[in-house]
Amino acid sequence: MLTKPVEAYVSIGSNIGDKERHLVLAVENLGSLENTQLKAVSSLYCSAPVGFLAQDDFLNAAVKVETSLEPFELLHGLQQIEADMGRVRTLRWGPRVIDLDIVLFGAIQIDVPELQIPHPRMKERAFVLVPLAEVEPDMLLAGTPIDDLIKETLNQKIFLFKQKWFDKLSLTGSI
Repeated sequence: MLTKPVEAYVSIGSNIGDKERHLVLAVENLGSLENTQLKAVSSLYCSAPVGFLAQDDFLNAAVKVETSLEPFELLHGLQQIEADMGRVRTLRWGPRVIDLDIVLFGAIQIDVPELQIPHPRMKERAFVLVPLAEVEPDMLLAGTPIDDLIKETLNQKIFLFKQKWFDKLSLTGSI
């Protein structure tokens, strides 16, 4: 456990079944992790799949948390949420009931097979950048404003699906 809490950002997505309900449950479970507090949740965005294209579109969002968990503790907590919700890893970039990825964890950088922070492909993916920019509009990624990175992803299908979709909890950040 960390001695001082850090801000972390989690990208969430679903493209199977009741996608919105899956995302609500995932955020509720994320907020229930020990020593972790929800700070902000973006709007919901609809995006086309990446990699394996023969699947339904995704609903995506970004969640900002403050946590005292170590990065691997948070990762294992997210993996447990995915397992509890029925996620089965069969096909890389394939359909999934829920996907929870740590994209940033304070200023920490990790590059091991189990975990890469910052997420290695986040700067290439509108479905990560657009919701992330909503919860942290002035964010710089490797010195580049997030809005500049979003401009480089304009060829990707993404649109606002629903604002204020997660108002079940009182958050200290804006939603």
